[in-house]
Amino acid sequence: MPDEFLTPPILGDDAGPWILVHAEMEASDIATGRSTYGLFNTVLVDKADLSRLIEAFNALPHPGRDPIDVPGDYYIFAGEIPWHHRFAAPESGLGVDDIYMEEFGAREGTLQFERLSHSFIWENYHSHENQANGYVPSRLFSDRFDLRSIPAGFDHVEPSGASAARCFSAPIGFKPDDEILYLRDDLVRQYAGDRAIVTLAFGERRTQFTWPERPVGSIKRAYIDHENVWRLVKVH
Repeated sequence: MPDEFLTPPILGDDAGPWILVHAEMEASDIATGRSTYGLFNTVLVDKADLSRLIEAFNALPHPGRDPIDVPGDYYIFAGEIPWHHRFAAPESGLGVDDIYMEEFGAREGTLQFERLSHSFIWENYHSHENQANGYVPSRLFSDRFDLRSIPAGFDHVEPSGASAARCFSAPIGFKPDDEILYLRDDLVRQYAGDRAIVTLAFGERRTQFTWPERPVGSIKRAYIDHENVWRLVKVH
């Protein structure tokens, strides 16, 4: 995985460096009958738990969605992020902190990490014209730096106008609704404090079959043994 994707020094005209915080991407090649996807999530974890988190992530035959999923909002307008009280509103009896903390199983018991992003998904059956979706910084991150969203977009800026978060559609060749979120490196490190910053990523390489064809032989065995799964861990 190229560093230019995970930690680009610049995004457009906005100087960084930047950290890839969340992405879910999928690409298919009809000619070869192959496809692949990648799921990326950057989290904060106590340094004392870092090695256990990495060990637990790498030990899983298939990591699943637990290390990747982030909170999401459907019933809010994009322009109301991050200031509206309905954005990242916790359930009764919980705080905003609870929304972004995730427990992850490890050999010595569960550990916790904090997620840095939040998804916005407009349910497309409400409107044929508004099909917007994207990722934004977590409510906690936005509150810490008093971030504001730009008009008609998911990017966030500091009160000074300096770019703090950039959300992009995936490049040509990937699914059109795939999105990518970057946060500015210095802000992430300031927010993390003495916690470790780590990007967890995994995906699958797959062969596409036309019904009623099914994988057989070595391909079937590779799927059963999860040999088609790739994964990556990057400590920042």
